[in-house]
Amino acid sequence: MCVIRKLVIALASSLAIDSVQAETFTIPDLLKDFTVTVTATCDAWECEGPARIRLTAKGKKASQILRTPDIASQLSKTGDFPYSTDASSHQDESAIVADDFNFDGFTDIALRNKRNAAYGLSSYDIYLQNPRSRQFSKSEELTELATGKMGLFYVDKASKSLIAYERSGYTWWQTSRYRSGPGKNLILLSSEEVDVSHDGNYARVTTYSQSSRKWETRTVSCPSDGYC
Repeated sequence: MCVIRKLVIALASSLAIDSVQAETFTIPDLLKDFTVTVTATCDAWECEGPARIRLTAKGKKASQILRTPDIASQLSKTGDFPYSTDASSHQDESAIVADDFNFDGFTDIALRNKRNAAYGLSSYDIYLQNPRSRQFSKSEELTELATGKMGLFYVDKASKSLIAYERSGYTWWQTSRYRSGPGKNLILLSSEEVDVSHDGNYARVTTYSQSSRKWETRTVSCPSDGYC
């Protein structure tokens, strides 16, 4: 990971921050064909508030600017900006995650927009790259998926699917698998919901599969350790 950090004394008024110091982080290896520059208000430990992300095509002057209302990110111990190039193993600390979310062979971007997901986890705006224009456009469906559940979904490259998690305390959780193809709506492929009884002796498991197109419920016994 390579991040170049520079102190900026005056930040453009378009960032909605007046007369404050800001940091600029240049990330040359986040995207293959673009240099990414992040400008945000930071101290020695974290960046928060509005941020501007400039995507500049390598070898060209053309650029695109993305914005987020609250980057809400902790810096590394060495002061580096947190990002990831793999949504199959990312951690909640990543402010920007680059991966192919709709499996069209082009890298897309997940940009943290605060901590609005369940349990105060990070929520993200999802921007898909247009293979022809090479511009990034916000996907409302994927943004909702990365906000309404437990943070950013995971990318399963082997099955070309997205995995999202939900839970409520220690007794209810749900794992859902989706597919997002180029120019296609988000499709629910399968889902499993586990609802453990109050005494912990059994659980009601409800599953859905695209092949059967119906929900099925069964009851299972929990092992003696109380985990189903």
